[in-house]
Amino acid sequence: MLATQSDVTIQSNHSMDMIHWSDQALIDSIIAHGETWRDAFSILMARHKIWIFRRCLYRLGHIHNAEDAAHDVMLRAYQGLQGFQGRSSFRTWLGTVTDNYCNSFAVRHARYDLCEHIEQLIERQDKPNTEWLEDEHSVINRVMSDIPAAAQEVLTLRFYCDYSLEDIANALDLNLSAAKARLYRALALFKQRYLEVNAGLALPAYI
Repeated sequence: MLATQSDVTIQSNHSMDMIHWSDQALIDSIIAHGETWRDAFSILMARHKIWIFRRCLYRLGHIHNAEDAAHDVMLRAYQGLQGFQGRSSFRTWLGTVTDNYCNSFAVRHARYDLCEHIEQLIERQDKPNTEWLEDEHSVINRVMSDIPAAAQEVLTLRFYCDYSLEDIANALDLNLSAAKARLYRALALFKQRYLEVNAGLALPAYI
């Protein structure tokens, strides 16, 4: 049966009223999955989407990654609403969902970001070991496991966590010059070991 103009007007007016509902009332409507649950979800996400995006941008540091993550966070929020118990505010719960997703997103992309940044610092050359060429990420992982723990730490902060030099200095309790020097030494170690692995040299790990 087609909806009458009266039905459409009533539904439109109801949706307008929902704009003034509390987060919890909207959540209850979504969970009940009644006729207006889509409107309720749209209103709820419109209320928080800018905040979600800004939180993703803060955590991930890249606008395109933040846009992708924010979209997925809203989907995760819908899927997880049944687990919202109301013990905290919806925004606090949503912050946890956002942070957890951003952590997973960063881990998935970290290996690729590391390759991209490191490879800019490594002179490209012919590499006879074609097995390694087929899996560049395996090379990165092997090299990272071979270099000293201090070098791993500073490279992880810089390339996996996207820390600035100032952030690295604060995290490692160093002054800015010392943090920069440690990063450059770590890059030099990484480059040396990277070239050795790609040349097929069976050298021992750094001590």
